[in-house]
Amino acid sequence: MTRSTPLTFGLFSTVLAVFAPGMAHGAGILDGNRDADNRGFAVVETSIGWRLVQREGPWISPWAWSWNLGYLDRTEERAAWGAAVKLTTDESGFRVGPVVRHRRWLGNDVAVDVGAGLYVRSAFETTLMPTTDLALSYKGLVGVHAGFDLVHSWDRAPHGEGHVGLRLGKGLAPAVMVPLLAIAVGGQ
Repeated sequence: MTRSTPLTFGLFSTVLAVFAPGMAHGAGILDGNRDADNRGFAVVETSIGWRLVQREGPWISPWAWSWNLGYLDRTEERAAWGAAVKLTTDESGFRVGPVVRHRRWLGNDVAVDVGAGLYVRSAFETTLMPTTDLALSYKGLVGVHAGFDLVHSWDRAPHGEGHVGLRLGKGLAPAVMVPLLAIAVGGQ
């Protein structure tokens, strides 16, 4: 993990932890349920992914953290489209960029989310690196996700990284931000 990773993580976590609860006081703005009265809603998510291919090394972690902060607008009864900013951190530093998001409700409580975009900035350079995600969530609170990123890292040529893991949304994502911030800052 680079020295900038905990700092990046901490800053992004603080912003989400401070502003997301305030957004929740709106008319269900964090409520991504299909049966909600609101037309659009904010997306605030934290994901932790287990890498499908592990690398060896003293600073290599099997985990990658990512956050999505964005907004989706209902385009029909069971579908919403929007955009988010995605930030990912791991021992290679950070990657950030815009993602197009689509949510399709399979019922009142279960939804499939698909996201595709480009990281435009990493800890080492400004470059375009594709990212994709697929998630299955329950009431926008918790779900499973899988994704694939093209990564430029300090120790090797651009390479693909697949991951599977857990995604927290709505009020759960901001709730875990402060404890994770303490862990990140303590690790510096």
